[in-house]
Order: sequence, then C-alpha cells, then structure tokens
Amino acid sequence: MRLGVRYNSFRASSISDLERLCPLLDSYGLSAIEAPSRFWEWSDDECWNFGQKAHEFGLVIGETGFWENLLDPNPGVIDRHICVVRSMLRKADIMKVKCVATLVGSRDVTGGPLSPHPYNFSKAAQRAYREICLRIVDNLDLKTTRHATEPWCNTFFYKPREIFDFLGSVNDTRSGLHLDQMNMVSQENYFHTTELINETFSLLSEFIVSVHAKDIRWDPRHKFLKMDEVFIGDGVLDYHTFFHQLKVLDPDMSVYIEHFSSLVEATTAIECIQRAARGAGVIFPPRNSSQVKNL
Repeated sequence: MRLGVRYNSFRASSISDLERLCPLLDSYGLSAIEAPSRFWEWSDDECWNFGQKAHEFGLVIGETGFWENLLDPNPGVIDRHICVVRSMLRKADIMKVKCVATLVGSRDVTGGPLSPHPYNFSKAAQRAYREICLRIVDNLDLKTTRHATEPWCNTFFYKPREIFDFLGSVNDTRSGLHLDQMNMVSQENYFHTTELINETFSLLSEFIVSVHAKDIRWDPRHKFLKMDEVFIGDGVLDYHTFFHQLKVLDPDMSVYIEHFSSLVEATTAIECIQRAARGAGVIFPPRNSSQVKNL
C-alpha cells in the first residue's frame, strides 16, 4: 500500500516540483501523489515526462478526480463533462496515473453532484449512469488508467451488492471502483462496519483501483441523524479489518487521506492512519530507494 495525502502541500504542479516535494513526502512516509491540477491540458510529452520522473523518484500517481455532476439535469452539461473525463483518461494513461475518479452525481435541479434526489436511487439512474460509464471509455485504448466511480450515499452506488451488480452490468475492465469505505456507512450498518468491510472486499476486490481512508462518528447532540467525518481511530470503522483486507490487493495500491483545512490537520491525520496501520501490522513503504536518482 502506498500512502498519500490529498492536500496542496503534498501535490506537485510541475516536473520541477517533484524534486522539491520528495523530502517532504519522505518526512511523513508518503509514496503516493495525485496528478497535477489540470494536467489534461498539458501536451502528451509533458504528461509522459512527469509520469516518468515520478516513477524515477519512486512515486505512484494513484489518482486524479473529476467531481462535477455526471447526472446533471441538462444533457448538454453531461456531454461536456463526459468529454472532459475522456480527455483526463487519455492524458492520465500517458502519465501512468492509476485512475480518474468520478461520482455518480445527482438529478437535483441545483446541479450539485452530492445533492439528494429520488431519481438518484432509481433503476433509471442506474441505466443512465451505465450509459455514461460506457461513453466515457468508448474506444479508449487504456494501458494503465481506469475510470473509477466513488460511492456516495446520495445515490444507488453505496452498498456492496448494488455496486457489484452495477459494475457487472457495465462489464468493462476500463471501469472500476474508487473505494471510500466511509462513504458506504449508513444508519443500517453503522454498528456493523466489520461486516460491511468484509462484504465489500468479498464482492469488489477485483474492481478496486484506488482508496480513500477516513472515519465516521454519529453525533448524538443532534435530534436527528447526523454523522461526521473524523480522524481515523476517532470513529467506528474497523480499520484493523480494513487494513488486513487491503493487504491482499496490489502492493502499489494507493491509499489517500483527505479533507483538511490546514497542514496541521493533514499531519495529524497522517499520524492517525500510521498509528492504525501499525496496530494492524501494516507498514506503508517509503519511496523505492533503488529508483531514486540524485536528489
């Protein structure tokens, strides 16, 4: 497993940034990075050179994300979003990024991809998103990169069995799962995360291409249901089981922590996930020193 942090301080915006970034990554035991912002606007040569240099420095470029609404009520907006994702996939494959992640999205009139809407849970939404996934990868010759959908509780795509059935209906090796186990926690399984994790890996291991790691806690101060994202170890997710399941996947599988408002929060979160990993007998490897050139 390769640990990364989704925070600007740990991101390279250019090839020259990679050398500057390596000592910071080393100081926190990180060996995965995100693709640079708007890299899909780079030339093919720039993308290839960045990916090659990252590899020489022993880094895995595990993911990039497109977080706009793929179920937007306006079909023209959907068409434009699909074009962007396809461009990202082409360039990401040249750079050797593991995946381009998206959300299913929402039919809500606000256009927000995280907004709740009854359509999002319907069979019609599943059919529509399946067609979108197929359009995204149509005629793309991808050697490394996959389009990966991230679960979110405002759509049908958050329960293991439903995700398994959906990816089976897509039936394309260029489409996979961007696993965020916290996003799959609901009132129904909040006290049964061990079972949730085991079911997830039993059904979906072959589809997983990148991972986000977070924790969740029910807030009893509210009169109705409210769950909060918290540091790993401060919530209910069974990270001992989670890490043991991750160990059977690709050893270069990227695991990212995210959603920080400051570097202090980010470094605290690194300490939390490292502590949880050690408790499960897992060590995140540093950059491959045999590949590192003169820094």
